[in-house]
Amino acid sequence: MANSVLERQHLQEQAQLRAQQDAERQKIQQQQEREHQQLANQQAQGARRMQLQQQLEQQHQQQTQQLMQKHAQEQQQLLQRQQQEQKLLQEQKRRAQTPSRQQTLPRQKTPPPPQDRTPLPQTDTKP
Repeated sequence: MANSVLERQHLQEQAQLRAQQDAERQKIQQQQEREHQQLANQQAQGARRMQLQQQLEQQHQQQTQQLMQKHAQEQQQLLQRQQQEQKLLQEQKRRAQTPSRQQTLPRQKTPPPPQDRTPLPQTDTKP
């Protein structure tokens, strides 16, 4: 009878030990699953951050390129305006240095109206 009590006690202790071990295994497994999920979330966030960073860099590059093109166009327009202004100034200088046609050409008089040019009769004048 003492053996059966000891045996029952031993079986209860083994059952409690297995229950504790199962609980501990389950706790560890849940902890590992949480860590795995956290790691997956962190990787997904890292991937999203990287994708956003690449998008931002691409937008920045496009904006920079657009600004450079706009700047080049404005520079070209400015250069054209400067060239036009320079041509106008040269033209004005040339006109100021060259007298106008009216000033250089003498005024032409209007010719007198035609006169009757019939020959005068000749008279003999002998001495």
